[in-house]
Amino acid sequence: MARKTGLKKAAKMKIGVLYGGRSGEHDVSLCSAASVFSALDRKKYEVTAIGIARDGRWYVQDNPKIIPDKDFGRKMALKKRGTWLLNHFEQKNKLHLYNIKNKNQEVVLDVVFPVLHGTFGEDGTLQGLLELAMVPYVGADVTGSAVGMDKDIAKRLLCEAGIGVVPSVTINKPAGGRIQKLS
Repeated sequence: MARKTGLKKAAKMKIGVLYGGRSGEHDVSLCSAASVFSALDRKKYEVTAIGIARDGRWYVQDNPKIIPDKDFGRKMALKKRGTWLLNHFEQKNKLHLYNIKNKNQEVVLDVVFPVLHGTFGEDGTLQGLLELAMVPYVGADVTGSAVGMDKDIAKRLLCEAGIGVVPSVTINKPAGGRIQKLS
């Protein structure tokens, strides 16, 4: 006869894979998300896919699908269903997402795995939002993300630290937004 130990089975960590976004690299993010989503072990983790549309709205994917893509091989689908509200105040260090139209639908995450590329994703803005909300996330922090996106600053910091970099020229866009022809 098996003896009861009284030990409870540990709950699976709830991971939110965040992908898509407002940047010009939206489609690349869908491809990367397919790889991350596929690789996470469902025996260890409860995984929720959260797509961010090009307009910045967040959508929890009820039945996430990886679909074929002519350019990338495969990518995460992003279905725009529901109206989701983010809330982090209910329980510190967790992210709560509520479906405004379906009051019974709630998603609670222990950690966010950002798989966004470019601006509003890997440039420190999302990391800042998550830190402000006290939600744990995977990857570089705000400063590391911002420096990594600004190649001019990254190269200057590397040079300052005595690490060699290849020669380069930085061209900044003037305040009016139009780059003048170089003579």
